[in-house]
Amino acid sequence: VLGQTEIQVRTGDQLGNAKRLDEVIGRYIVHTKAALSPQYSLEGLRVVVDGANGAGYKLAPLVFEELGAEVIALGNTPNGTNINQACGALHPQLCAETVKKYRADLGVCLDGDGDRLTIVDGNGDVIHGDKLIGLCGKFLKDNHEIGPTSEVVGTVMSNFGLEYYLHQQNLKFTRTQVGDRYIVEHMRQSGALFGGEPSGHLIFKKYSTTGDGILAALKVIESIKFYDMDLADLTKIEMFPQIMQNVLVQKRIPFEDVPEIKKAMKDAETKLGKEGRILLRYSGTEALARVMVEGKDTTLVNTLCDELTRVVTKALG
Repeated sequence: VLGQTEIQVRTGDQLGNAKRLDEVIGRYIVHTKAALSPQYSLEGLRVVVDGANGAGYKLAPLVFEELGAEVIALGNTPNGTNINQACGALHPQLCAETVKKYRADLGVCLDGDGDRLTIVDGNGDVIHGDKLIGLCGKFLKDNHEIGPTSEVVGTVMSNFGLEYYLHQQNLKFTRTQVGDRYIVEHMRQSGALFGGEPSGHLIFKKYSTTGDGILAALKVIESIKFYDMDLADLTKIEMFPQIMQNVLVQKRIPFEDVPEIKKAMKDAETKLGKEGRILLRYSGTEALARVMVEGKDTTLVNTLCDELTRVVTKALG
């Protein structure tokens, strides 16, 4: 990496230094609790909190307990090797079963490094990440916290149903490349205050510069309190049928440079109108082109995906 560059030796007062931050857990708890509006508490809530045997295994239960919730803790016995094993945001089944068993109000599942979450409603149903983005976007708008851009930032993988729903709420929806860092980058450029991925990264820029599963869970709970409705009712946001097919390709040519693919895409987009979208992209690790079609009409989505797949296969396969 350094080539022929020689690294100079530093000694004495030229050396850098490090120091330990005392009470860092307490500082984090105070900061995160402040994200919940002071007009609300979690008293009376029974919450299942799954720390994924990871970074949030100790902090998450403490935050919710200090705000008044009755906490049933899962994924809180890390041994150095069991992070994310059959628990947490990647495996929310145990949390869902525990919510039903103890009649909890909801479940919060963090992933191993605590930067994203999966939410389980009081019925034990796992809530789609895009539905959480839709709920939080509407809440921030209605609570006058969405910011001057009235914008929610997602990625190319966000379901078109989310975009359709946000437009109904008079909110702009912008897509970036997949990855929360691209969302944050766009938020910095545009001034947007909220964004997220269907995987559970929710970024509330007013309170944090990156994804934070505990903080995001508090904002979801705040939206429940704000509307005084069950989470299951608040997340009745229609997700559009999505079909994806993979095509083995011999060459990687920009899709717009292939006339037959360009024409097929234009024809398909015309048929979908404003109630669907098409995404063609190459895999980052395999010799594959991914053909994805979303829309309200399942039959039309399947037909268009099959047609596009044939065209891409013929042109690039």
